[in-house]
Amino acid sequence: MRKVLGLIAAFSLLAGGTTQAAVVTPEKATEGCFASNPAQSTCTYKVTHDNDSPVAGIGGVGSWVVTVKIGKKTTTVKSPSTGEPTSASVDLPKGAKVTAKALSPGSTLIVGHAD
Repeated sequence: MRKVLGLIAAFSLLAGGTTQAAVVTPEKATEGCFASNPAQSTCTYKVTHDNDSPVAGIGGVGSWVVTVKIGKKTTTVKSPSTGEPTSASVDLPKGAKVTAKALSPGSTLIVGHAD
């Protein structure tokens, strides 16, 4: 549980510590999803607008995998083998389909972007 709280705190610092403010409008709302094993181990969403904000990517703890499908191209980002809290940058262009999976019990991750 401490790792999850640490991850949430780290992601909050990442999101709040930027020098560029994220402006959320009805046309450009925050997009993303949250997966946690065993509660909801998989989440999926489609990116509806381009990400032009520095607040984007993946934050996770435990064993997880994220796939981003853009047309026929698929990008996969995996957690480190240690399972330590990790953040990663990933390109999330408009139209991409994002799938996040928390693979093992206790694993949690969030993926998305805020414009």
